[in-house]
Amino acid sequence: VLLLVHGMAGSSQTWRELIPRLARHYRVIAPDLLGHGLSDKPNSDYSLGGYAVWLDHSRKETPKAPVPTAPYMLSPHE
Repeated sequence: VLLLVHGMAGSSQTWRELIPRLARHYRVIAPDLLGHGLSDKPNSDYSLGGYAVWLDHSRKETPKAPVPTAPYMLSPHE
């Protein structure tokens, strides 16, 4: 299982070109973080800590395979 996490103000679409290649070898999970992309936008905790808790909870709900992550880093070139 490979968990792909997009950056702030991004969406799972960040990974659209990479997912098909990775999916040949891994089960790929690329969620939209709460309030981003096509996810719901409730009145909730949108802090980095809140996202970390949500991702950790989601990881624990995933089948027993280890979940490496590929965080998307913001850079001045974007």
